[in-house]
Amino acid sequence: MNQNQLIEHTHLVKKLDTNLQMIKKKLGGSSDIVYRVLEHDKCMIGIVYIDGLVDYKIINDSIIKSLMDYPYIRKEDSNLPYHLFHSIKNYGLATGNVNTNSKLQDVIQGILEGNTIIMVNGFAHALVTNTQGGDKRAVTEPSSQGTVRGPKDSFTESITTNLTLVRRRIKSEELLFEQCKLGTHTKTDIRIAYMRNIANEKVVQDITRKLQEIEIDGVLESGYLEEYLNDNRYSPFPVMYNTERPDTVAGCLLEGRIAIFVDGTPHVLIAPVSFFSFIQSPEDYYQRFDIATALRIVRLVSFFLSILTPALYVAVSTFHHAMIPTPLIISFASQSENVPFPTVVQALILLAALEILFEAGIRLPKVVGSAISIVGALVMGEAAARAGFVSAPMVIIVSVTAIATFAIPSFNLAIVARLLRFFFLLLGASFGFFGILLGLFCLVAHMGHLQSFGYPYLASYAPNVPEDHKDVIFRFPLRKFRTRPSGITQNRRKQ
Repeated sequence: MNQNQLIEHTHLVKKLDTNLQMIKKKLGGSSDIVYRVLEHDKCMIGIVYIDGLVDYKIINDSIIKSLMDYPYIRKEDSNLPYHLFHSIKNYGLATGNVNTNSKLQDVIQGILEGNTIIMVNGFAHALVTNTQGGDKRAVTEPSSQGTVRGPKDSFTESITTNLTLVRRRIKSEELLFEQCKLGTHTKTDIRIAYMRNIANEKVVQDITRKLQEIEIDGVLESGYLEEYLNDNRYSPFPVMYNTERPDTVAGCLLEGRIAIFVDGTPHVLIAPVSFFSFIQSPEDYYQRFDIATALRIVRLVSFFLSILTPALYVAVSTFHHAMIPTPLIISFASQSENVPFPTVVQALILLAALEILFEAGIRLPKVVGSAISIVGALVMGEAAARAGFVSAPMVIIVSVTAIATFAIPSFNLAIVARLLRFFFLLLGASFGFFGILLGLFCLVAHMGHLQSFGYPYLASYAPNVPEDHKDVIFRFPLRKFRTRPSGITQNRRKQ
């Protein structure tokens, strides 16, 4: 059979050699694909798998050893391949998940997913055995969402491990995982997790529909889906929360939210969410309610300090001198006497240097990254002030801004704050307090217009739902959480 005839087949044929040639043709003869042919009692059995994607212990002990030791049918029978195939399927393999398939494309896809294909000469079907394995990163502590108190495990790049971490916390038949695959070439495994009879079915259907409409070559990280699912494409604010903590996902699922798992990334997407979801931390529920409330207020204040502190200083020093006490303004003036740049230019220079330090700290190796960031900030700030390049008060203002940014628990919201501070700085330098107030008005109006899959971004304050205020900025005692947030779930009763 020539190569052109091989391409025409869409199903397996009875001849084992032809099937192996068709698979090799489709896969391009890649060197990491293993083809093994076993011959026992004049029965030809073909085994195909990809080196590195399979668990070799399952391959050797549960498949090859089982096939070699299995007492095959010895009698002469015209249906011998049929009987042998089903005998191997039902009795000859010591593996859990074994499926039968005859479509060539489905068989090839099974190989690419890390399964092992078993074919018998004389029968036009294949056994698809689940042998997925290979090297996986162990479950470790969260790297970007650490807490003092609470679980220390985090998601990994294996979607199977991630689903197991959630199953361990929610042992309920109401927890469902819906599967889909995205990416023309990557065929990335996607799982939509939600609690049946708790999550809003309309939101689940909306997310499922949007995922099915995505046409892309490959999905390598959950950030791909986050951008495709976002209807507010030109807004800097995130409308989906991402986390690497299983306890956070479990808590959100119990509230009626939906989680999206993507194979190959430890970050799980959660929707719908509000702005206040990004200032909350899992540790809020492991501490007393009064302590958790104080910490949330600190984080919210830190967000506004990170975007407004440079703008307020520039506005006061440029337009509103009367608001500064006389001794303080004399001190500021003496510090800035030999500085050749205006206040707004000093702020822009230091904030730009701060952004470079942020990026340098992330890109450098962990061993030297934090040291370079600290030394760079101290040395650059001190040297710039002593050289008269910037004033000492401006160094203090930018330092407060940086510290406030670090207090924001969500990295996505921290990036938004880093962008907004330049916007407010220009408004404060141009129009003083009036410009800052106008910018705040536009910011709140924009956030009030945003929605996360139909859920208001400023819920439960716009629209105002007093019953839901118990877990937004203020965290009430847990015994007060008798209902779930409105607009998210179809079953509001919680306790």
